[in-house]
Amino acid sequence: MEYQVNQPIKLAFTSAALALGVTVFNQVVTLNGNVISVAATFTEIGGGLYTMNFTPTTTGDWAIFIGGAVQLRFSVVTKLTAATLSDIVEEALGSWTWDKSSGLLTLLRNDGSTLATYTVTDTLQESVRERLT
Repeated sequence: MEYQVNQPIKLAFTSAALALGVTVFNQVVTLNGNVISVAATFTEIGGGLYTMNFTPTTTGDWAIFIGGAVQLRFSVVTKLTAATLSDIVEEALGSWTWDKSSGLLTLLRNDGSTLATYTVTDTLQESVRERLT
């Protein structure tokens, strides 16, 4: 499981014995094995189910302990694996345009939006592309 840094997270968990109306939870949060402080709020969904809501501001391996038990282990990353895989698919299946007079190569997603732009130098001996965005 992974989440993106600086994006709100809502983690579901159950209270001990599915207790209702709990307003304070003893939580321990670790980042890369070190205990850290996290400003979290808790919301009761019902039937002993709650959510812990917070925004991680640091990448790394996280663990949430509530009520003495591990509720969740996850990674916080700058770019989600799913987004990276999507970019790979878009690069493989999308199209591109090359303005030879300006030397600008643009990779396009399937929806026509820009995935990346490059400068291209083309000579009789070699062609080189350098990523701009």
